[in-house]
Amino acid sequence: MSIRSLGQQAPGFISPVSLAVLLVCAAISCAAYGAEEVVQDTELDPVVVTASRTPQALSQTIAATSVITREQLDSAVSGDLAPLLQAAGAEVSRTGGLGSDVSVFLRGGSSKQTLLLIDGVAVPSLNFGRPPIAYLPLIGMDSIEVVRGNVSSLYGSSAIGGVINVITQRGRPGLHMSGQVTAGENGTHSASAGLQGGTDTLRYSIGAGVFGTSGFNSIDQSEVSGTNPDRDGFRQKAFNGSLDWQWLAGHELGVSQLSSFGRYEYDSEYGPANQADETTYRLQQTTLRSRDQWTPIWSSNLSWTQSQELSNADTTSYPWYAKTVSRDLQWQHDVKVYEGQTVSATVEHSVQQLSSDTVYARNHRDIDTLALGYVGEYGPHQWQLSIRRDDYSDFGTPITRYVGYGYQVIKGVTLTASHSNGFRAPNFNELFYPWGGNASLRPERANSEELGIKIRQDGWTLRSNYFQTRYRDLISTWPIKNIGRARITGIETSATVRVAKDTLVQAEWTIQDPKDMSTDLSLARRAYHHGSLGVTTSQWGYEWNAGVRMVGARRDKDASTSEHLPAYEVVNVGVEKALARDWKVALKVDNLFDRDYENAYGYKQAGRAAYVTLSWSHD
Repeated sequence: MSIRSLGQQAPGFISPVSLAVLLVCAAISCAAYGAEEVVQDTELDPVVVTASRTPQALSQTIAATSVITREQLDSAVSGDLAPLLQAAGAEVSRTGGLGSDVSVFLRGGSSKQTLLLIDGVAVPSLNFGRPPIAYLPLIGMDSIEVVRGNVSSLYGSSAIGGVINVITQRGRPGLHMSGQVTAGENGTHSASAGLQGGTDTLRYSIGAGVFGTSGFNSIDQSEVSGTNPDRDGFRQKAFNGSLDWQWLAGHELGVSQLSSFGRYEYDSEYGPANQADETTYRLQQTTLRSRDQWTPIWSSNLSWTQSQELSNADTTSYPWYAKTVSRDLQWQHDVKVYEGQTVSATVEHSVQQLSSDTVYARNHRDIDTLALGYVGEYGPHQWQLSIRRDDYSDFGTPITRYVGYGYQVIKGVTLTASHSNGFRAPNFNELFYPWGGNASLRPERANSEELGIKIRQDGWTLRSNYFQTRYRDLISTWPIKNIGRARITGIETSATVRVAKDTLVQAEWTIQDPKDMSTDLSLARRAYHHGSLGVTTSQWGYEWNAGVRMVGARRDKDASTSEHLPAYEVVNVGVEKALARDWKVALKVDNLFDRDYENAYGYKQAGRAAYVTLSWSHD
């Protein structure tokens, strides 16, 4: 597909009112600061680890990467991670309100082709194979790194579309305390507290929080008849903690724990219309680690992680439960062979086990991994090479590769190119579900190419990428078998501009053609275009922010359906005020213009909702 045809398929649709909100914010900030000089801002170039498994400045990554900061997480007072992922270049579809099933599409790949990591370790789901985004608590997150594009050579199965890496909070020297309470529409309420502290050799972090909402009637009875028109609430409790001990110079031991428990209500299409449907869930991860600097050029990271994801639909017409437990042993070595050049070697052993009231022919999977990587730069040249071999106990030994190259044309302007391949291992529902599973399935395969340009100058960055991914052996929903081929071609552009001293403008836009080659239809729930635009500024003692999320029209479900989801845009605004030392209050209004929209057929999204947050922090 040509770049010209991509543009023709994605006409703009942002409404004048939505655009006006953002332009007013930008105009106010520019008028206040006039021609004041813009200075270098390290906030625009943080250090990330996900794009290559080694620390890099964001401007140096070849793979397209976005960072959701701690400040952005704090602003999500409604407890919803989905809008932040959309601002990081993802498409999001959910069947209802908070707590309901969330699908994330990166670069047009399916939700099963998007991998969730917590501190670099995968959180597998053997039954449904989708990342449990809805279960993630905002409490305890330090940042989120989103890598868009095929990085299976770094992280294995399901990383074809990209990865979402949740970086949890760690302790730091001194004493740092914080607390937050929120109240808002639909009985929404939350409270959280955090404590970080320690010395240069012993550091700790503790956080806990609760969240609840009465919700709203998320299913549209005119589209899905015979369902319960009741409110669909959500309740969550979360905890995180970590302890790090530097027992010898250059050698550190650590332990961390992240836990989330909750219950969400939904409206099932099956059973009587007065049925109250509820599911409880549990998401936990425990990690033990040893970080060691053996010599000035050689370091290693040894970790053991146990992850657990449980869904228990205990109140419904057809109850079920499924629990995936994964134990992962990982040892990565990094050697700086030359200034600016690092070689990495990783060995990994994973054991995954599924418990369920459904009887599967097999309930466990073992994976042994060997991976090599090389990241380097010399003069204007930059490269990234990686190769990975995953030995599965149940279906084979896929090998994946990544080759990336960058060339700095002039200072601050770099051209990039990459080629990679990837795969997705079938989940156990696809393989062994008693009613329709197919034990002879092959893994889905993909090959990806990418061309891009990166521009970074004082106060602003811009990145644009042309990408193409070709899939084969796609697994159909029903009947379950390898029949599909798909091709996803697109252009994505993101920009961050420091307009003045205290004003930041961020924009992201993707135009794509996600096509199922076996049916010549667009892939389900993936739009030809989607994007976001946001402005934050400090004026008259207040912190102001406004943002709009935009999604084009999409086809819903599979090739047999005739339902289409119309395009929409949603505007969110907020203001924050410091009350006194350590105290501040914030007001946020989501869906300012009360837009009616769906991102899954038959499931409404929340209307206009206001939230007030009182925060306290002490350093």
